[in-house]
Amino acid sequence: MLAVVLLHAAAWAQAPEREPPKFRVSLSGGGAWRTSDRREPNQPGLHYQGFAPPVLHLAGAVFFLPWLGLALDASYETFAVQREGTDRAQARLHGARFLGEAVARWSPVHFIGLELHVGYGGGFWPMLGVDTQTTPITVQSRAVDWHGPHVGFAVALEPDGPVGGQLFGRLGVAFGGQTVIRPLVASAGFQLFFGNLTVGNLHGSVLLEGEVIGVRGGVDTSGLENNFNQLQLRGLLGLRVRYQEPEPPPPPPVTTGKPDDGATPPPQPVKPPPTGPGRIKGIVRGDKDAPLEGAEVALEGKKPVKTAADGSYTLESAGPGVTKVTVKAKGYKDGDDAAQVPPEAVATLDFTLVKQGEKQLATIRGFVKAASGRSVRATVRVSDVNKTIPIKGDGRFVVQVPGGKYTLTIEAAGYVTQVKTVEVADGDQAIFHCDLQPAGR
Repeated sequence: MLAVVLLHAAAWAQAPEREPPKFRVSLSGGGAWRTSDRREPNQPGLHYQGFAPPVLHLAGAVFFLPWLGLALDASYETFAVQREGTDRAQARLHGARFLGEAVARWSPVHFIGLELHVGYGGGFWPMLGVDTQTTPITVQSRAVDWHGPHVGFAVALEPDGPVGGQLFGRLGVAFGGQTVIRPLVASAGFQLFFGNLTVGNLHGSVLLEGEVIGVRGGVDTSGLENNFNQLQLRGLLGLRVRYQEPEPPPPPPVTTGKPDDGATPPPQPVKPPPTGPGRIKGIVRGDKDAPLEGAEVALEGKKPVKTAADGSYTLESAGPGVTKVTVKAKGYKDGDDAAQVPPEAVATLDFTLVKQGEKQLATIRGFVKAASGRSVRATVRVSDVNKTIPIKGDGRFVVQVPGGKYTLTIEAAGYVTQVKTVEVADGDQAIFHCDLQPAGR
């Protein structure tokens, strides 16, 4: 049965989070199978066993904080016993249990409650006696009364679906009541609830309940015997109701236009798109592609910055848009190029300078992407000079070659290969863009 409860509880594990139940109450009735023994000084041993209704059980708890509350448990039973023999003497026995408890609860999610119960209670257990002075002998009701503290636990599974459950148990010691006997009481049980009839915040279910109760106490000293032992197996059917706050509503969607009914919605904060300047970063290289320290890099019309030991530079407040950058270094020819600077973002622009008096190489640069706009892992192969250049993550590539005519092959797995022919003179710059189409189209 517990497995069924756990399976259903898992199905609602993704339910929106909210407070655990505020209170619960159950009322059930049924019967019990009992076996009981009693010895008194100078009296014969008394024993009865069998199954008989009725048993009534009322249990409930209310939580004034999600983790703290109070609980009540009360039960009553009555049944008749008949003495074996020819006289068929009978007696009606009664029993009752009343418990008040403080409850601490931990709920990792709203439908699971792990509870610790501490309280005080009392009552009387049904027992019989005989009067041997009468003719015929009569059977009498002699309840064993008790009261004292107890501690208990409960594990409640209360999902919003049609099946839930609860395990519970208690251990109590009698400090008062029947002289000498003062029984030790232990019990454990389960509840299964079926159905989920909802009226407002109230959830009603049919209840199936079982409980085992054991009682033992007294003195067994020879000649002074006064002891009491009893075991009950209860089976009950009833109703259970809990109060559960509804799940919190989702936050309202952000809207910027008018609804269909023409009403003007309340203004919603809308973050404006970025429009401010960005930055340009890059590396300046010189002879044999070595990083060039101390080169002056500048935006058009602004004060230059000098490159660091690794050749790197950063230009603040650039753009947005197409922005021209110039670079100067002692012993090298001046260089210039343009970068497309996105608003409030970073563009990358690298330079390779040519020494004074040397023949200036031509530059071929471009941008490769898929036709859908996605970046691709591609390479550019310059067949005439046997160079293969990997495409950077942002789709850019740059290659420097002597002036002449070149064939460029752009390749990427899963895309149609493209071939382009480019002719450049010494010191010229050629720029092109390439959109790759998926293979098979």
